[in-house]
Amino acid sequence: MSKIDKSPLIVQSNKLVESRYTLSVGEQRLVFAVASMIHPDDVDFYPYEITIRDLASILNIDLNNAYRDADKITDQLMQRVIVISEDDGPLKVGWVSSCKYNNKKGSISFRFDPSLKPYLLQLRRDFTQSKLTILAQFQSIYSIRIYQLLKQYRKIGHREFSVDELKEILGIDKGKYVQFKQFRAWVLNQAKKEFEKKDDAGFYQCDLSFNLETIREGRKINRVKFIIVNQVYQETLPFMDTKSIFPVEPERSSEKELLEKLEYFGIPPLRAKSHINDLGEEKTQQILDYYNDRLAAGKVDKKCGAFLAYLLREKITGKSGFEADQEGAKKKKKTLERNRKFELEKAAEKRFSELEIKFLQKDENYRDEIVQKFESSLHPVVLKSFRENGVNSIQFKEQFLEFADEYL
Repeated sequence: MSKIDKSPLIVQSNKLVESRYTLSVGEQRLVFAVASMIHPDDVDFYPYEITIRDLASILNIDLNNAYRDADKITDQLMQRVIVISEDDGPLKVGWVSSCKYNNKKGSISFRFDPSLKPYLLQLRRDFTQSKLTILAQFQSIYSIRIYQLLKQYRKIGHREFSVDELKEILGIDKGKYVQFKQFRAWVLNQAKKEFEKKDDAGFYQCDLSFNLETIREGRKINRVKFIIVNQVYQETLPFMDTKSIFPVEPERSSEKELLEKLEYFGIPPLRAKSHINDLGEEKTQQILDYYNDRLAAGKVDKKCGAFLAYLLREKITGKSGFEADQEGAKKKKKTLERNRKFELEKAAEKRFSELEIKFLQKDENYRDEIVQKFESSLHPVVLKSFRENGVNSIQFKEQFLEFADEYL
């Protein structure tokens, strides 16, 4: 088992990164935490579950007030609208379609709006990856957005916007930060300050920063150009350090080991934690053992964790569950095939019976003429057998009636 060396990832299409929306810092952290639970092979949105304890850590709120604050922030999130530029016109859609409180388990399940599927599921090109630990440390709503916009162009090394365009993407009202020096001080400089923040050991906590160039049109600054600067940073991993950006209680060693195993096999960290909370350690281990058995037997097509994600989601703990499903499906298929075959045989029997009646209703000379035509169509090798056995023999009856159908 190799050491886990990655934090939860948020993968979004570039159109989603560039979309127009306004979310508070807490709402953005929550949306990205839920998005980090999406598995790369998910074909649909599932209810993604987060415990109230983890939610309190993500939102940086007191656990004692977590239910009250969570209720407030989920109400706000349900009302937020995102505007995505599509080829045939802008799409306006809410971020989440439902938030379900699970009182007995002390958790909340979130489901993204189905219209966001093309922008969050099974992305193979034109997407941007961001680490949850980096996004979650920013204190400004604009820093989070600017980081993603620059991350998208990191390989290119620079990105240019008109000031008005950038303000629109960031969700800044037209009457706010009218003077560029205000916009620069409260938005751009604040983002740069947060990007270049260092931890106690002197390491950057963000993997990029920027230098800013301003472009004037006349006397007014109308455009800005970000020169993207890569930074070597030290990442604080979730679930493995109590000083993490999500300060959670240290897990028992067995739970920590389970988390590492699930992450090793491609299950997003927060989703892995959610499965353990839901299933319990023993049941989760049983599923892992079964997955390992099938993996060793070469019966897992996709090695990136899609099958394991299915087992965890469906709570299939071993052979009895999965193979019962498989055997049931096979039996059902065989029964359908047997019934279909029986129906086809009955239909054929009925058809040949009707053809035989039609044939016998013809006058004798016409019947003889059809028989002679059939004889002439036969290969010499079988012609002798036909003359010996006749049209009513098992060997030739159905073949003859098929032939006679053209004349009947």
